[in-house]
Amino acid sequence: MGGIQTLNGECLSVVEIHIDEKWFVSNRQGGTVLVPPGVNLKPKAVANKRHPAQEIFLAAIAEPRPQHNGKIAMLPVTESVVAKNNTNKRKRGEIYEKSVTMTKTRFILMIKSSIVPLAVRSVHTWATHIVIQMDNAGGHGGGRSDMSKGTLLELQSWVDDLSIESRQTICKFVSQPARSPDLNVLDLGAWWSLEKAVGEVSTKSDSETWTEAVRKKVLCAWNKWDSGIKCAKIFSTLKLVWEKIREHQGGNDFIIPHQLKKKK
Repeated sequence: MGGIQTLNGECLSVVEIHIDEKWFVSNRQGGTVLVPPGVNLKPKAVANKRHPAQEIFLAAIAEPRPQHNGKIAMLPVTESVVAKNNTNKRKRGEIYEKSVTMTKTRFILMIKSSIVPLAVRSVHTWATHIVIQMDNAGGHGGGRSDMSKGTLLELQSWVDDLSIESRQTICKFVSQPARSPDLNVLDLGAWWSLEKAVGEVSTKSDSETWTEAVRKKVLCAWNKWDSGIKCAKIFSTLKLVWEKIREHQGGNDFIIPHQLKKKK
């Protein structure tokens, strides 16, 4: 965990940043709706009931401090393309952002071009070290968890090769323990909180696609998200999870502990 640490008598301010990806969809299938007696629900119109509009996002959050609210980045996974034909959404030759899937190459590019610069910019005035924890998703080229090869090695080598003059904060990449989603604060509670804030995407403007409407609503929810309070609670829960893991000698046969809500 981050915080104030010492090394050879030197005081270090360490901030831990968790990153993860998630698909947001325009509407969820299934579920139960409770309605009062005598009320008839109207059918809900969707663009495609089998394949709802969706977009994948890469997010990064840190434990809140007095100097920072915990937000680092919420990035849609897209690529810039040129429209080949005139449509009711855009003109031919217009450049727009197209939703794409995450690959190892794209993941590394986003970390280098966006996540690390945004993280350093957010905390460089008070943090001496940044620890970036990423998961072991196997669909991104493999080797994320192995420092001898793959994504983790490439990113750490890239950070280490940066000139000392150009970086005031030292960055280190670490791997999330395998099959332990509860050790990532995004999986532990942040994604659920954000998904609840986004809700369903039931309307859009005539000039945008349903996927663009999802992107817009997710980013709007991110900007309004009270990360200072939410992230503080989730990171506190993460510390309790680590305590449970130690109690069970590395096992996960326990109920996830949660902070009790204060009664009003």
